[in-house]
Amino acid sequence: MNHMIVEHRASLILFNVLSGVIDKTKTYILPANVCPIVPLTYLKAGVKFEFVDINFKTLCVDEDLVVSKLLTTSQDYGGVHYVHTYGIENDSNNFFKKIKSINPSIFIINDKCLNVPNFQVENLPDFIDLEFYSTGYSKFVDIGWGGFGYLQPMYCYPRNRLPYKASDLEKLTLELKKCLEEKLQFQYKESSNWLGDSSYRFSSNHYVNLVKDKIKEVQAHKAALNAIYYQELPPEIQLPDIFQNWRFNILVPGRNELLKKILNAGLFASAHYASVTNLFGQPNAPCAEKKNEFILNLFNDFRFDVNKSKRVVSIIKTHLDERIYKC
Repeated sequence: MNHMIVEHRASLILFNVLSGVIDKTKTYILPANVCPIVPLTYLKAGVKFEFVDINFKTLCVDEDLVVSKLLTTSQDYGGVHYVHTYGIENDSNNFFKKIKSINPSIFIINDKCLNVPNFQVENLPDFIDLEFYSTGYSKFVDIGWGGFGYLQPMYCYPRNRLPYKASDLEKLTLELKKCLEEKLQFQYKESSNWLGDSSYRFSSNHYVNLVKDKIKEVQAHKAALNAIYYQELPPEIQLPDIFQNWRFNILVPGRNELLKKILNAGLFASAHYASVTNLFGQPNAPCAEKKNEFILNLFNDFRFDVNKSKRVVSIIKTHLDERIYKC
């Protein structure tokens, strides 16, 4: 049976596993549209990584490209870090099985940080080595901190004691944002204590109960706001239902222009997740870059309510009408 790991941040779980469990001489495969904190965690742990472009439909890493790399030079790679983009509830098990059939020693990480927290995992399947979730800022269930995961029992889980400063994380986040906006390469400095508070002490049972108690409330709130988006926005701009758990995601022309209109109205939306290949000095990922030009994430958490959702819908409709008129 798997032992559930709980930490102050999900990135601490990843760091501890990377720094103490895996072979650091190998390279890990990451999706090009991963949250920048993930490759930064690899850098902090001293683990090499390589980005692979995403699939146009799933928005997750392109499985065919990964398999092709592993079939050619599997000995160079130590693992695959699979991210469920926007919390998509897709079945990636066949992909994981394929990887293990090519090279059983490939370490598979199933990153479900934007998915609904799942405390019912009694035994990870043999083809997943680490699966983890987050309950930090802006995740599906947001309690402001926390992450948990499951590691195959064959591995020992080392807990590293790390200094942490919230101000360092805030500074790092602002630097990343600036680099992404200005298309600059990020210069990582190891001296920053941004990762997470390893000294933070809490009861695992209390944490689990706290998150469990919020899941149904969160789901009800998201369903109410998503219903507005489903009903009032044109179906052709909506991503498929499996993408609409974390936030409500749409594809719109003039995305950046629309985002400014929403912000100028005193509301907010977001444009996650851009390709981070250039940010870390790696080759372009055309699909990730092209797709992100049009994606807008509409909020459906407790920072939003019915009134705000309807106001955002009105702005989007006006924007779309103006684009049609201009054409």
